[in-house]
Amino acid sequence: MTAQLPLLVFSDLDGTLIDHDTYDWSPAAPALDALKAVGAGVILASSKTAVEIDVLRRDMGLSAWPAIVENGAGRLAAHAAPDIDTEHYETVRAALARLPDTLRQQFVGFGDMTADEVSEATGLTHEGARLSRQRGYSEPGLWHGSDADKIAFLDALATQDISAQQGGGF
Repeated sequence: MTAQLPLLVFSDLDGTLIDHDTYDWSPAAPALDALKAVGAGVILASSKTAVEIDVLRRDMGLSAWPAIVENGAGRLAAHAAPDIDTEHYETVRAALARLPDTLRQQFVGFGDMTADEVSEATGLTHEGARLSRQRGYSEPGLWHGSDADKIAFLDALATQDISAQQGGGF
């Protein structure tokens, strides 16, 4: 007979389990310890990449549980190191490359930036920025155009079966 899991918690990271500005998760440690004590599972869900979540998951002692990465586009298996298949990410980058220059030039994605530039734009450490650029599915970035051009940009991506949405920062 299989033991029944008493509780399964799905949690976001930024601003929930980790401080939005410092990326410190230590204030959540007592809650995570209490969950472990009752045998609960914790599945992290985030816009972060698999390699970013892998580091956090190990630090938090949550490697026994899978994680949801890049806003639900992928998953990181339990007890597994990230296996980054970049096929989906390359599809997104190729779709961006096919856009008219007038639209494409207004969007600067992580793939267009160096780790230092990502660090400056996000506040991540250089190492955190390097990990965030190891993408498998999605392309966060900054929009530098008008609202009307953003609508045209999103429409042009949609014709290539690419959807986009604006998050808190990207």
